[in-house]
Amino acid sequence: MPFFLSLVNFLNGLCWTGYALIKFDIYITIPNALGTIFGLIQLILYFYYYKSTPKKGKNVELPTVLTKNTVTSGNVSVTVEK
Repeated sequence: MPFFLSLVNFLNGLCWTGYALIKFDIYITIPNALGTIFGLIQLILYFYYYKSTPKKGKNVELPTVLTKNTVTSGNVSVTVEK
């Protein structure tokens, strides 16, 4: 989820919630207040998982899966079947 999309979603909900509170319109307040809350949750989740996301240019070691092959002296042989 892109950061700026989540940020604009939160700000949009916040603006419309403010407008609805000024006009005292419950039908605009409820859905936009929910949108503001969900946008805030998205931002919180974004910042919570931001550091755990691998960045471009860093080496990421992927797990290896061994099937029916033997590992000898640290070398892994991979068989590709078509």
